[in-house]
Amino acid sequence: MFNQSPVIAYLIILIIEFVLLRIKIKPVRYFIYTLMVFIILSSLWLVVTIGWLSYLILFLIVYRIINLFRKIRDSSKNNYFDKLIITSNNRLIILQFFLLACLYVININHISFNYIISFLSIITLIIVVFINIITGKNIRSTKQTNVNVHYYDRELPTVSVLIPARNETDDLEECLLSLIESDYPKLEILVLDDCSQNKKTSDIIKNYANNGVRFLQGKIPPDDWLAKNYAYQQLYEEANGDILLFCGVDVRFSKYSIRSMIEIMLDQKFNMISLIPRNIYKNHMSIKSLIYQPSRYAFEVSLPRSYFNKPPVLSTCWLIYHKELSSCGQFMAVKHKVTPESYFAKKVWKKDHKYKLIRSNETIGLSSFKPPEEQFLTATRTYYSKLHRKIDLIGFVTLGYFLIFLSPLIFCLYSLIMFNILIFVISLTTILLLIILYNQLIYLTFDKFITKAIGLIFVTVVFDMIIYNLSMFKYEFGSVYWKERNICLPVMHIEATLPKIDR
Repeated sequence: MFNQSPVIAYLIILIIEFVLLRIKIKPVRYFIYTLMVFIILSSLWLVVTIGWLSYLILFLIVYRIINLFRKIRDSSKNNYFDKLIITSNNRLIILQFFLLACLYVININHISFNYIISFLSIITLIIVVFINIITGKNIRSTKQTNVNVHYYDRELPTVSVLIPARNETDDLEECLLSLIESDYPKLEILVLDDCSQNKKTSDIIKNYANNGVRFLQGKIPPDDWLAKNYAYQQLYEEANGDILLFCGVDVRFSKYSIRSMIEIMLDQKFNMISLIPRNIYKNHMSIKSLIYQPSRYAFEVSLPRSYFNKPPVLSTCWLIYHKELSSCGQFMAVKHKVTPESYFAKKVWKKDHKYKLIRSNETIGLSSFKPPEEQFLTATRTYYSKLHRKIDLIGFVTLGYFLIFLSPLIFCLYSLIMFNILIFVISLTTILLLIILYNQLIYLTFDKFITKAIGLIFVTVVFDMIIYNLSMFKYEFGSVYWKERNICLPVMHIEATLPKIDR
């Protein structure tokens, strides 16, 4: 007999929460604290009386409570935050209504646990097959064929290489050494010292003045600007090139890299491109090196982004026409955005599809090396921002990662215990496809297959789940640092809309 009492109690709590989040009077915070207690008690009642599926509801309650804390903290802020909190609450409530409906159907129809596991394993297999297809398609699309047309020097546009630098040492010097070896005839190199705390950064830049490297002293960023974007804006204002190349100090160029990238843009009439570098892998490197970077690439190439006008893009190295960047609003349009290049790629793609993510090859010769510690910090800095600072999306991603990537291991173990051949075959097939998926990402990252990476997908998924939630907690209740600056203030205290652009 299905016990309706805990469900009714839980629904009443949901309705009360729905109303309280829309009240803007100050004393509401004390009601919210009381509400949190009732949410926890009602959910525990569900778990005790109804069964295992209610554990998913208990999991989502964690994010509901975080969202309620956000309401208490941000109650005095602008309407944008209120809308963000209410949107997250609505989505979490809708999902929980769906789970409650599933619980009701399962109990009323006496559906067996074995049948549910079989159904979930089949759905998981279908999703993993779809992700493999999308990933393979997107990776193939990044492969660049050689340009057959030769461009004379007089036909080439001028190029400005723009590098923001703060507290840099050897990486900056190696990057500049690779740039001054370039054979590109119409090149200017601008490096901005972004208020470095050490003198060495400016000294390194000035040492290459005779090699055509121009030094810019950066200004202190305003409070409402992300420091890196403000550095980009200053570089943009000083640049004279027809095409602007933005990159970090961890990038290494071959002699022909810039010419190859520009010829690709000219030949295929792209207005913007971003590059996947050849990440340098050394045999003595730790397992962490095989986790963070492939995981970041998965976010770009394992989703059907182009169908939603959100093409894959990387910040490592990207090129855009000067006029195109100006028409998109410069960096003033994205002064709070952690990944400004994604905004420009989206704008260019939506306008005429003249943007592409390209994988470096022997001809392009672009490479990069970033230590695992820096990759971890980059992931922490970008993950929550990529999900638009929405707590509910962190919950959905965490739950989705578990159900899609980790549940096949649980289903496989269950099938062995219960001697269920069907579930065993389906779950084992899913596991093998997941291993294939991850090795595709490893090959994309390092341009070779690495034996050590086989089976790492499950470790990577656990790390990713932790980093997504860590990124959320740091942005919401702590601090996130980039180059010794706390970026939480400009990222979290944002405007509801982008500024209008004068044309």
